[in-house]
Amino acid sequence: MTTTATGMFRHSKPTAGGGLLAISDKDFFRLRALIHERFGIYLSDAKKLLVQGRLNKEIRAAGHESFAAYVADLERTKDAEKMLGLIDRISTNHSFFFREADHFDLLVETILPDLLRNGVEPRELRIWSAGAADGQEAYTIAMVLHERFGARVGGRRPVILATDISVSSLGRAVQGVYPEAVLTSVPVRYRGHLVPAGAERVRISDEIRKMVMFKRLNLNRPHYPFKNRFHVVFCRNVMIYFDRATRNEVVERFGLHTLPGGYLLIGHSESLGRDVAAYRYLRPTVYQRYR
Repeated sequence: MTTTATGMFRHSKPTAGGGLLAISDKDFFRLRALIHERFGIYLSDAKKLLVQGRLNKEIRAAGHESFAAYVADLERTKDAEKMLGLIDRISTNHSFFFREADHFDLLVETILPDLLRNGVEPRELRIWSAGAADGQEAYTIAMVLHERFGARVGGRRPVILATDISVSSLGRAVQGVYPEAVLTSVPVRYRGHLVPAGAERVRISDEIRKMVMFKRLNLNRPHYPFKNRFHVVFCRNVMIYFDRATRNEVVERFGLHTLPGGYLLIGHSESLGRDVAAYRYLRPTVYQRYR
């Protein structure tokens, strides 16, 4: 912890010559509290250098010369656009097609057959990809559903709602254009859904794109603006950034928006335990809404 001789925190100071701005412990703690309050994301002490590196460009673009001035501005105004710029820089939006592929095997071999046995028609399916990042998860789900049901799934409406907190990530997801290297994680039988889009780029085919609707959503908000509940909720590798209290609140809200008998899938690095309100534990990372 950086202190003065009197034991008080130093504030962040600007650096000369346009170099990397320094961030004091005090300003990091203030920023961390603000991010937790608004977005439910908890930043450990180890994230201080990451925050320093990621926010320098944002701070200078906002016309500030120090972290102290930037944090004070956010605390004073809580301007929505400024907060969006903050979370765009802080949030980690790493994903790839068919990540944690056993979940997609489970979807085809267990979840969809169970839903069909219980009277769910393919055109009625509703799936939520929460924390969609650049869209790879949602488009993977769409490809799997298309292979299983063809044109029967979803009818004329999107069958998958994909949400994320990051505006820039959602912009990339809507475009559906990726480096050609993403094909390495896509099984051969699905690669026809990624068509050439210029030099070393591929684009999601129109038939898959129309199956997904992208919306911005802060999972930390007290209520979610959905009219209909979902048969399956994917929220993978998102809740690792929440503390226990926030995670429990989010899962409780998921329960309100999951149909009886529906499923919640979380990431392999996450755990909710076996005593989760609204859901029964099936196996690691897989939960089912009580009927």
